[in-house]
Amino acid sequence: MKFINQIEPHANAMDHHPDIFIHSYKKVKIYLFTHSENKITEKDYLLARKIDELFL
Repeated sequence: MKFINQIEPHANAMDHHPDIFIHSYKKVKIYLFTHSENKITEKDYLLARKIDELFL
């Protein structure tokens, strides 16, 4: 949950919230998609970069 909680402030600041799925207690999948545009947009790429900066 710490992993997810670290993403939250950035998602809130961008007003862009990913779909997050927790599998088998240790695996997390994050899906980024702009539903209002019905496609992947620059917001998705920006949040993905931020998540990479936090965890890679």
